[in-house]
Amino acid sequence: MTAQVKIDSLVKDYGALRALNGISINIQAGEWVALMGPSGSGKTTLINILGGLDALTSGHVVVDGVDLANLSENDLVRYRAEKVGFVFQQFHLVAYLNALENVMLAQYFHSVTDEAQAAEALKRVGLDHRLTHFPSQLSGGEQQRVAIARALINQPKMILADEPTGNLDEANEEIVIGLFRELHRAGHTILMVTHDPGIAQQADRRIELAHGHLAIDQRVSMDDGIHFDHLLEQIWVCGEEGSRADLERIRTPNGVDPVRTLARMEDLRLVQVQEDHEVKLTDRGRSRARDVVRRHRLAERLFKDTFRIDEHEAHTQACKFEHIISPELDERIAVELADGASFNARLLAAADGARSSIREHAGIAVHGWDYGQSAIVTNVGHERDHEGRAVEHFLPAGPFAILPLKGRRSSIVWTETTSEADRIIALPDDAFHSELERRFKLHLGEITSVSARRAHPLGFFVARSFIAERIALVGDAAHLIHPIAGQGLNMGLRDIAALAEVVVDAARLGLDPGDAATLERYQRWRRFDTMAMGLATDGLNRLFSNRSPVLRLVRDVGLGLVDRAPNLKRLFIREAAGLVGDVPKLLRGKSL
Repeated sequence: MTAQVKIDSLVKDYGALRALNGISINIQAGEWVALMGPSGSGKTTLINILGGLDALTSGHVVVDGVDLANLSENDLVRYRAEKVGFVFQQFHLVAYLNALENVMLAQYFHSVTDEAQAAEALKRVGLDHRLTHFPSQLSGGEQQRVAIARALINQPKMILADEPTGNLDEANEEIVIGLFRELHRAGHTILMVTHDPGIAQQADRRIELAHGHLAIDQRVSMDDGIHFDHLLEQIWVCGEEGSRADLERIRTPNGVDPVRTLARMEDLRLVQVQEDHEVKLTDRGRSRARDVVRRHRLAERLFKDTFRIDEHEAHTQACKFEHIISPELDERIAVELADGASFNARLLAAADGARSSIREHAGIAVHGWDYGQSAIVTNVGHERDHEGRAVEHFLPAGPFAILPLKGRRSSIVWTETTSEADRIIALPDDAFHSELERRFKLHLGEITSVSARRAHPLGFFVARSFIAERIALVGDAAHLIHPIAGQGLNMGLRDIAALAEVVVDAARLGLDPGDAATLERYQRWRRFDTMAMGLATDGLNRLFSNRSPVLRLVRDVGLGLVDRAPNLKRLFIREAAGLVGDVPKLLRGKSL
């Protein structure tokens, strides 16, 4: 990941005094960094240099690709206006301007003023009822909120805050820090100078300076991570049990304040606390909670199977070990075969057909509809060579397809209403032969043999998701369409080629081929194509499988026009062959 802020060997001298001595740190986009240290350690100097308020003596400071050492004074003015929002301990409001005008002042130096936008910024910090009040008419907390609105009005990527709660009482401090939490959740990068360890604890990272040197660069502590995992596990279990994860029910170990811990987890976008005090997992929190629960249950199983200890003791020990089990240990899916053999893999491709047991075990539902038709499938031998040509007759009950096999043999896919298909399947062999020959015609001569026959109910069904944890559905396990255009096999081949390409790309980058991001790429790639083809075959079936004389005339005219338009015919052939759109490399004859 590219850092938003890169500081390399930064030195700042004031005459003989060296305020910063070779500082080197990187800050990622969206990070909340608490900058700490005793007075005179260089905290404010660092903030001022990052904000373009002071010049560095040597080294490099690069923000969003801009090297501050190379900027002219005019460039620095533009940088401050566009890239940075400032919030100081002293509010620096203009005394003779009201709250709205103080916010609009920042717009003036950036581009043009917009009163409605300024009013919206004040509303965001809870001051929409104080727009026309002057600084002297506002409390300290309200003045600081005006300063925050002013810092945000030009939508800066980075917010620099120098002791923003230093002049506030406890109640207003909580309001202001709450605003910074919201900014953090919205993705802003925040560098905040503070002496308050409680505030620093809410940041992603604590950087401490001492005498101009980098003394400490520390992320969320292991204890915090354990507390987070403990709460995530409780919320997950509540979901499994179908009960609410209420704030009052959640317990943290060692007397840690659950409210403050949950606030911190909200900042990290792990949970959302609703107005009715119900705690819900975000997508990020759900992913982390799933990993924690899985490691916990793995630890429980290990303890019970290895040491034969009881349920309670296994749970107690698992609580200690779930945090130190390597996540890589459980980044596998365990598969047990019908013959009792088992194996582990990073990814399981479910290609087990329309009644996929893997899909069922993964809890993936399907949606769609039944056509009230069945396809009678059988293989036949015939007198003449088919010359590799497939033929499809569109009959009122449904299509009758003759698909070439090796030699003088063909596969028959014969669509009838379900009741008629059941009747035909139950006929004696000679009667079935007669029914088949009546539709087969004599262009390939007499039918010389007929294999066993079976009927398959037809419908349009699509899995609600093509992926689950370390599972990808392919072919009929993911989608079942009408065979009218013979596209079922082609779609399955495109699934496999797309999945193979996604997995190989991930492996080249050193990524886990079975993780959620990799599988999501596969799903995005294949889902739209699947729905488009499924709806197309649905429309064709409804157009051709009916006895309406009007529709029959329309389709006959349409087929005639297509037959006389070579370019249009080629387009349909390319579409049917899967050569249109985002085609996987393997289907284009390219190597992975």
